[in-house]
Amino acid sequence: MNSDASIQNVVATAVQAAADVDWRQAALDWGVSFKSLKGWITNRSESRFPAEFLVPLCGALGNFSPLDCLEQEANRVAISVGKFPPASADSFRDILRRVLDDSRPILDQKLLAKKLGTDYRQLRYFVGPDTQRRLPAAFVVPLCKNLGNYRLLDFLEFQVGRLAFQRPEARSPGAEDISDFHKLLEESLEAVKTASASMRDNNVDIGEAQSIVLELDTVLRHSLRLRQWLEMARLRK
Repeated sequence: MNSDASIQNVVATAVQAAADVDWRQAALDWGVSFKSLKGWITNRSESRFPAEFLVPLCGALGNFSPLDCLEQEANRVAISVGKFPPASADSFRDILRRVLDDSRPILDQKLLAKKLGTDYRQLRYFVGPDTQRRLPAAFVVPLCKNLGNYRLLDFLEFQVGRLAFQRPEARSPGAEDISDFHKLLEESLEAVKTASASMRDNNVDIGEAQSIVLELDTVLRHSLRLRQWLEMARLRK
């Protein structure tokens, strides 16, 4: 896969440039063998860096180049919004299992595996009990595109305190775009009012809070996208 070569090259290049990183210690911190880590961070054709270790990799490198590579492939832009305590103890593997299971009623899993360049059995290994079988980072964006959502990539971005949004098309926003934005904003304001009332009563429901956070994230993404549209329009004049 072309995306495989891309993300793997970025990982290998970034690791080579990080001469001051103790990769033996990194392997210990990540709970993997140094032999495995060495195999992941080369640009050999058989190398596959696991998606679940992209966040600690960015931490070790001191930059977001691996995630930026995936966002470029997804035609998205990520900005820093600050780290927040996780809403749950879910791991990347948990989220992967959830997005795959949620897609079962509407998407043929065997066809999905074929589109990813693998087979159904291997796809299920990535969410099975054997935690040594890990989803390659190169599969993240193609999987998100085929699923029609970016929950996996958004989960990784949340871990590093970033929020990503789709790059706007090279056109001015139309009336429909503005209308959709207003509708989202109104829905979010209503949700915030409900949350504010709950907070005043010191009775915040965790599920309700998580739902509101998702709505606010959506509004923020659309706001940033609209802002870029307006900036593009201004620069064209």
